[in-house]
Amino acid sequence: MDTTIHERTRTVTLLLVDDDDGDAKSVQRAFASARIANPIVRAIDGIDALDILRGRNGKTKLTSPYLLLVDLNMPRMNGIELVEALRQDHHLHSCIVFVLTTSSRDEDKLAAYDLNVAGYIVKERDGRRNRYQIQEHLPLPGSPNGERTIGEVLDLLVESGAPQSATTESSSA
Repeated sequence: MDTTIHERTRTVTLLLVDDDDGDAKSVQRAFASARIANPIVRAIDGIDALDILRGRNGKTKLTSPYLLLVDLNMPRMNGIELVEALRQDHHLHSCIVFVLTTSSRDEDKLAAYDLNVAGYIVKERDGRRNRYQIQEHLPLPGSPNGERTIGEVLDLLVESGAPQSATTESSSA
């Protein structure tokens, strides 16, 4: 089999980098309810994410293809520091990163986009379930006020070429 074709059809793993257990579970539930079955690996902060991406400190190395959903406000190494470290790493500089955070501060958005993130998603709770307000650079056709659940956002990612797997899997790192 041609490895180029094989690489393009492999399931995309999602590395969820978020220190909040409740938010991480909400994202996983949203994926499951939207029938997005991509495997999810969780890191609790930027240092944990780098260990997973590099296969260090007892962590199993995450293999390509993958994309990162990164919270900004985390202990030890925050999301901006993580993306800076990724962009400086010869092997990880081209990682696809979406920021998934509660921060709607312009300073945070500018810092993230200066590091070439693929999108900036603001987590907002509406009382019934977590909703995610989509900011610039992530098109949401037919959406009033740009509001979507994370499942709907990932549906758009899948429609744009990210493959889905047949069963739901998740794991914690």
